[in-house]
Amino acid sequence: MIVGHADTRDGPSVFHGLADIEPGATVEVTRRDRAVAVFEVNSVEHFDKEALPVERVYGDYARPGLRLITCGGRWLGDGIGYADNIVVFASLIEVRDT
Repeated sequence: MIVGHADTRDGPSVFHGLADIEPGATVEVTRRDRAVAVFEVNSVEHFDKEALPVERVYGDYARPGLRLITCGGRWLGDGIGYADNIVVFASLIEVRDT
């Protein structure tokens, strides 16, 4: 699981374009052992923060997977931030040495 901001007061942040990723895209993560884990995006979904499916997002890791999470949707402001969470669900397809 990797969680990051979509933007800051100064502009776009690390997950600014997360909602634009499409199923079938790949995400590469360099692990602590320097091997590269390659994940294929299964879906990109928007959830109201009050209705985040906690078990689906944080549970079932029967097989290696990745969740990328950021904020999105309508800006609510007033210290609340955005109305939604954007969650990318991905599955491990390869691990390669660097």
